[in-house]
Amino acid sequence: MDDVVPLTRLKRGDKAIIASLHPLTATHFSKLSAFGILPDVLVYVVQSSPAVILQIDYTKVALDRRIAQEIMVVKLRK
Repeated sequence: MDDVVPLTRLKRGDKAIIASLHPLTATHFSKLSAFGILPDVLVYVVQSSPAVILQIDYTKVALDRRIAQEIMVVKLRK
């Protein structure tokens, strides 16, 4: 089985599949899901610091690192 790691462990240019969400609040979960950040979704890391910027299809989303820490992913091999 592939390793599941927090989104914050990925670097710029990495691709991953979202495994699970562990948001701090229900509001965070609602906002993440509204942007398409859901389990089984492919994400591409555009930037990893200071904020995490993801690309999902044609949408880019900036996330605070503490929220990104709550998103568990499986990194895809290049």
